[in-house]
Amino acid sequence: MREFDLSSWRGVASIGSIMVLLLAIALVACGGDSGASVNDDESSSSSTKGGASSATKIGSLSSTPSSSSIKKSSSSRTDSVSSSSLQNDRKSSSSNPNDNLSSSSKKSSSTDDWNWDVTAESFLNPKIKYGSMTDARDGQTYKTIKIGNQVWMAQNLNYADSNKTEGLKGNVKCYGDNDDRCKVAGRLYTWAAAMDSLGLFNAYGQGCGNGAWCWPIYPVQGVCPDGWHLPSKNEWKTLRTAVSGGDDLYDSLLISLVGWEKNNGTDVVGFSALPAGFYNSEKKKFDGVGERAHFWSASEYSYDASIARVKPKDNAYNMYLGSTHMKSSGWASLTDGLKANFYSVRCVEDSQVPDSTYVPYDHSKPLSDRFSYSQFTDPRNGRSYYYYTATSDRTGKSITVMAENLNIGEMVYGAKDQNDDSKIERYCYANDSTNCDEFGGLYQWAEMMQLPSRCNYESCADLIQPNHQGICPDGWRLFTWDDYFTVRWYKDEFNDGIKGLRSSYGFNGSNWSGFSLTGAGYRGGVGGFYEMRESVSWFFPEENENRDDGMFAYRGYISSSTETAPSRNSSNLKKFGYSVRCVKLE
Repeated sequence: MREFDLSSWRGVASIGSIMVLLLAIALVACGGDSGASVNDDESSSSSTKGGASSATKIGSLSSTPSSSSIKKSSSSRTDSVSSSSLQNDRKSSSSNPNDNLSSSSKKSSSTDDWNWDVTAESFLNPKIKYGSMTDARDGQTYKTIKIGNQVWMAQNLNYADSNKTEGLKGNVKCYGDNDDRCKVAGRLYTWAAAMDSLGLFNAYGQGCGNGAWCWPIYPVQGVCPDGWHLPSKNEWKTLRTAVSGGDDLYDSLLISLVGWEKNNGTDVVGFSALPAGFYNSEKKKFDGVGERAHFWSASEYSYDASIARVKPKDNAYNMYLGSTHMKSSGWASLTDGLKANFYSVRCVEDSQVPDSTYVPYDHSKPLSDRFSYSQFTDPRNGRSYYYYTATSDRTGKSITVMAENLNIGEMVYGAKDQNDDSKIERYCYANDSTNCDEFGGLYQWAEMMQLPSRCNYESCADLIQPNHQGICPDGWRLFTWDDYFTVRWYKDEFNDGIKGLRSSYGFNGSNWSGFSLTGAGYRGGVGGFYEMRESVSWFFPEENENRDDGMFAYRGYISSSTETAPSRNSSNLKKFGYSVRCVKLE
């Protein structure tokens, strides 16, 4: 038997290695490198010299339009994207969001790897005609774009005059703490800085800082220039709907054509979001450049109390756009972020719609078809109210009672007490006066009682009168527990119970009683607003005599989701803000 020749095997192995090497060289010569990621359309139009592409490199992208080739508009007018082209782009993008994306090599998103040697204008869509605006505070000019009925900045805000704006000190950063990078990607702001928590520009965002409860009055100018404001959560939703036609929106439709590590966008509307990254306040580091963008909203984060995943006083809504997940889901997300984080800011122009377009709420909508209602007008402000006669099926007693909530007084900010005893004050849900028009005002107990504001924090039982008028018009008095008992025990032919007290219009009721309760929600003890269209609460003109601090009063509470009746012993802090119903004096 012939022995195995090891030296001959080595010779065969060497020949095989040479063949593999020759095959690899041949593949490269034929352009078969599977690692190349150059977009065909762009590579065919780029000129080369000495074998090197002359295209500008933004981020990790090796084939992008140069900044000098981007079409710039000299017009100061903001033009909107045509609806036909938007629909076409939307259809193609929604079917496959990555069809029009430029490829790019995969790099990490560290500060050093992303190319900052570009201009801010490099990220704009050359097919879009932009308008422009100038910030009078520092003379910086920004491109703008009309999307639907909104006019947005198409570039990130870069205002940071901390000498004039004290609230920015320590609350604004350039990525990597390099000032030159702000010229490319704008500045990163904490929520307090974005909201102008010191109230230097206006008072609507005053006090809205990290770790503080905040319910701002919209629109909040924040750090934005005059005539512009920080978009609320709902305004971000409006943008999303305008672009996608619904709530769902691919990130790609809003992100820029260049600069993204994983997938560039189609930027069909010219929003041109660039991956500016953010500063993580917990980890104390910059992160996400080339891969993500975060934009602050003016809305504090609301959450499911049963989950309580985050603390609203520490979190606010932001619009998150990313490129790393677009191939799977890729929805532009309104999510929560720590107020202490540093995110980008985009401003939206103040509405130019005149107030005359507002249509007052039709207060007949919640009423019951079974009852004959009358109306009277409160001479103090000219507001008319529906009322009816309620009769108890148990006692036979009748009362004449308002079928809607009282709405009188000057609106005050939700975070403040109603402590001006010289005038009537009211809260409007979410600090929006149109909510008062629909649901009535919300009042602290002392305000409802028209007693000194100190009575919210100490006992004033000796000042309570029989048939206490309080905030009600002349000839009317405040709603009592006995009145509730009369209204509750209506002739309930269908065994509707509490459901019969609630309106069938938006409050999940049958309104068999005629009382026509609506979901006014309430103002909480620290100034927040809760449960609009989900519940209604009202104070009775009685203190809780079982407490010795004088800070609690009896109240009624009815929810749209349960048939639980109010408890006679239920009370709450007087500083809450509840609805008011009045009863006509006999």
